[in-house]
Amino acid sequence: MKPLFVFGVLLASTFATFAQDPAPAEKIQRVNVAESKELKISTDQPSYRHGDQVKLTVEIAKEGHLRVYGVNYDNSTTLLFPNNLQKDDHVTPGTITLPPAGLEIFVTLEKGQSEITEHITAVYSPEPFSDSGPGAIRFPGSGYVEVGVTTSEGRKSRGLVPTARAKSASAELEVQIKK
Repeated sequence: MKPLFVFGVLLASTFATFAQDPAPAEKIQRVNVAESKELKISTDQPSYRHGDQVKLTVEIAKEGHLRVYGVNYDNSTTLLFPNNLQKDDHVTPGTITLPPAGLEIFVTLEKGQSEITEHITAVYSPEPFSDSGPGAIRFPGSGYVEVGVTTSEGRKSRGLVPTARAKSASAELEVQIKK
């Protein structure tokens, strides 16, 4: 089944690099918010229409490692962070804006759908993910990794050894998409 989060890549004329910016130049209104002790994730709109661009912010309280997933209504999952412009999952306290300059995220509905609910899941760990490291995650041409069908618990524990899993935190947003 075709993923509903469509990740359009618009590469800027100069290749953008990732920088965690404690005070992003472009302020994103935080409307839809989910948080835990270590992180807060928010979207720029309470809901979206077919074709809208999505902007996310993730606020990190402590140094550690981060994964952000876009989850479709059928649980097919895309890794939004890290991505081909933000390749390192190591984070320091501050704010991360997704997508980074040079990438865009659009939402779409399949033919015949008028409204769906999708999710954004952020997972923080003070320890590295066991499947991370230089070259461990390969990014296709779109800049994002298709993870496949996952469960909520699977996303929250993917790549974490049991000791890291016990120290991890997650936050999940529901995103409404309408025609």
